[in-house]
Amino acid sequence: MAGMEKVSSSRVGSSNSNPRLKELIVEERRKNGYVSIARTKETRKIIEILKKGYPLGFLIDQDTRVKGVFADFFSKKANTPIGPILLARRYNVPIIPLFMHIEKNLTYHVECFKPLVLSDTGDTEKDILADAQQCNDMYEKIIREHPEQWVWMHRRWKRRPKENIQISAD
Repeated sequence: MAGMEKVSSSRVGSSNSNPRLKELIVEERRKNGYVSIARTKETRKIIEILKKGYPLGFLIDQDTRVKGVFADFFSKKANTPIGPILLARRYNVPIIPLFMHIEKNLTYHVECFKPLVLSDTGDTEKDILADAQQCNDMYEKIIREHPEQWVWMHRRWKRRPKENIQISAD
């Protein structure tokens, strides 16, 4: 992929993050040929990158303050970011699950899967939830294979869906 930028979108640009940690992450990515885009501040750049046909990486396995839906994750409803799904649907680009883990010899192994087939029932809300579920299912598969490499200290189930309260007429 000569001439293609490596791009990563993250929340490292957030005002809530540690400035020194942000600097270290961005510098490490830069040294490895990646362009970091703070998703909260550079939406136009994300769209520009997509339109150029460059790949973008998104991490959606954490409960962050972005638009999401509650999809199953290890048998519990978890708020799952839908930004990548909305972008894929709007710009007709594939979602290609890609995961990286560290081997015992301290080398990285990258695993790339077939593109997800996005739902298209005509019910956009239902389709987005189904697509989020597909993404969570992929994460679960990889986490089950390499549980020691997932960030378990993150509060993945921090936000909970509101329970439907049944009111009886009795």
